[in-house]
Amino acid sequence: MGIDRNLDGVLDGDTGSVPPPVVSMHIADLIITDSSGNPKSTFTRGQTVFWRVLVVDQNNLRVSGASVTVDLVAPNNTSTRFTATTRTDGWSLFSTTTKQNTARGTYTVRINSVAKSNATYDRSANLKSSTTYTIQ
Repeated sequence: MGIDRNLDGVLDGDTGSVPPPVVSMHIADLIITDSSGNPKSTFTRGQTVFWRVLVVDQNNLRVSGASVTVDLVAPNNTSTRFTATTRTDGWSLFSTTTKQNTARGTYTVRINSVAKSNATYDRSANLKSSTTYTIQ
């Protein structure tokens, strides 16, 4: 801190603007849905599976522009990585279309990371870190 010796509104010794406060982000929700956004947990081969991830800050305000990365883990434990950016409402939207030969069983959508400039991801604050769906 300095003293404003010349009364120009800037404290002597200050180098510029105050950096923005650090935002702490976490996952508030993770849901598997149909194409209309209705929760759904069982699909048949050939259908498209949708999922949504809600990112909020430490004040539970929705965060836009965050890059969300998830891993989709198949029944045989192989994984595929997906990344999407949160919209102004804080939701990032994902989907994958199954094929007629897609393995039947339980699939897990697991949060891998969340990133945004001037923000940190607090994994320990997540309300949900994974969810599952079934292919019949």
